[in-house]
Amino acid sequence: MARKKIPVKKRRTAKRADKAPSKWRWVLLLLLLAAGSAVAWLHHNQVIQWPYWKTAPQQLGREIQNTAELQIALARSGFSSGSIDGLPGSQTRIALLAYQRRHQLPETGTLDPETAQQLFIQ
Repeated sequence: MARKKIPVKKRRTAKRADKAPSKWRWVLLLLLLAAGSAVAWLHHNQVIQWPYWKTAPQQLGREIQNTAELQIALARSGFSSGSIDGLPGSQTRIALLAYQRRHQLPETGTLDPETAQQLFIQ
């Protein structure tokens, strides 16, 4: 008499590494990237600020004494005042206005005491 084969249950193995992740993983990844981009954009445009960024600025140099130092300090801060010639021209005034607007200072276009407290020469 012939023996009857008894089916053997296969053990469940771990998922294969080469299998593509489910669509929900991709959706979650895209949501995380979108949230991170939104937070970065909001911070860059000063819509939000984290508490540790609101700490008092540390003095990193000395006070500005003349127009050439003002132009150098503005250029190092990312506000181009044109050529650094030591003459207070219209481009220097526009760069100073942009600096004051960016740092939420009174927009005077001159190196007033409030602006001098934040802008230093190194």
